Amino acid sequence: MVAITQVITHILFPLYFYPAPAAWQPLYTSLATYPNVTFDVVINPDSGPGSMTYPDANFITAITKLNTYPNANLLGYVHTSYAARNLTTVKSEIQQYADWSNYTKSNIQLHGIFFDEAPDAYTTQAYQYMSNCSSYAKSLSLPTIVFNPGTPPATQYYSIATYLVTFEDYASAFTTTSITDIPSKYRNQSVFILHDLNATTMNQASIVKNMISYGVGGMFVTTVEYDGFSALWTQFVELIAGAA
Repeated sequence: MVAITQVITHILFPLYFYPAPAAWQPLYTSLATYPNVTFDVVINPDSGPGSMTYPDANFITAITKLNTYPNANLLGYVHTSYAARNLTTVKSEIQQYADWSNYTKSNIQLHGIFFDEAPDAYTTQAYQYMSNCSSYAKSLSLPTIVFNPGTPPATQYYSIATYLVTFEDYASAFTTTSITDIPSKYRNQSVFILHDLNATTMNQASIVKNMISYGVGGMFVTTVEYDGFSALWTQFVELIAGAA
């Protein structure tokens, strides 16, 4: 029997598609409708913050809108190439996201960093690299730290991140062992990303409820990949809200 847990599961949304007018409206609607649900939203202008000091006008409008919702926690996208990318380059992107708080015309401040292509195996070099990234972001008032190895990581990484994405794959590849492979003490820091869910052959409600029952820290389930909203987006958010 699964132990009863008091974990409140977040939604981690890789919001990788462009904010054309009204493109992000379903997210705004859900933020307003379910204020008890925390949405960790990954902002990704150009596989990172982009080449300009601030994002373009559409991003500014959309991020400003997101920041009107207290349950939106905005994370800047940075990739680490599995701890092999030049650390100075990574830090410069973290700094650039932090500097968005200096924009005077509206509030485009972010609240953390989503480190994609994070290492899963422990080595002294990789751990020190990721620890350096995490500490640097926190020093710039970006306190929410998410590592995305996409597979179960060495447990040492849990001490230097808020959350780790321990599964990122097609929904058809997900099983309960994807959760139980994670030691129970770390599940409240573990996030599961399931994409391309086949709504005809798979039951989103049972998948989501199962993950919630194990006390996972966050999840994202979608019928597409990262190029738009899931056909079952509304149901997904309702399921999370019902458990919050």
